[in-house]
Amino acid sequence: MPRKAQTTPTKQTYEGLDQAYAYFNKRLFDGKLPDCLITVRKHGKARGFFHGEVFESTDGDEIRDEIALNMQYFKDRTPAQTLSTLVHEMVDLEQHHRGTPIRSGYHNKEWAALMDRVGLTPTDTGEPGGKRTGQRVTHMIVDRGPFDLAFKARTFVIPYHDRQRDPEAAQKKLKAMGRGIYGELVRLQKTDLAPEVRIRVRAVLAEIDSSLAFPQQREKP
Repeated sequence: MPRKAQTTPTKQTYEGLDQAYAYFNKRLFDGKLPDCLITVRKHGKARGFFHGEVFESTDGDEIRDEIALNMQYFKDRTPAQTLSTLVHEMVDLEQHHRGTPIRSGYHNKEWAALMDRVGLTPTDTGEPGGKRTGQRVTHMIVDRGPFDLAFKARTFVIPYHDRQRDPEAAQKKLKAMGRGIYGELVRLQKTDLAPEVRIRVRAVLAEIDSSLAFPQQREKP
């Protein structure tokens, strides 16, 4: 008997992303968004980004937009957060084709209204009360909003993520660990230490401060 063809990781990943795009297009955009090319690649610290009309077919008959997702952020974020990034970029695509053209990367009031409609609240801080417009604006998921309900009803999955953790989350965890060690060393300085040990403690404190950008805590004279 012929061996059954196995599904490859590439096919699983891109079919999952393609299904996600088609699903949210139907649920949140009435199926009106044009097809685009979804890629997985890094672009600075962005979790995702949209580029309008950057790909051309080899025969020159088609021009396609790009939505890129940074898989390095998948590991430390929930599936809902990851897919909300996809929908965020789909709103960028919607405005590009159906709204008023704006300069690259800027988020205006029209864009903010489109985000509200799909159940994502714009905020430049990631917290309630942040600015809704600007060059760098993220979002929060509205509880029981259109995106939240659509996400909970989905049947597809994105099966892979980058083994390298979200660099921001990793840095926060490292800083949290460093703060504990840093505080213990600061307290240790105030005890009766041998001169050579005190010099070494100060050197370690300076190294932690330099690596993690902590505000210096000087020993009182």
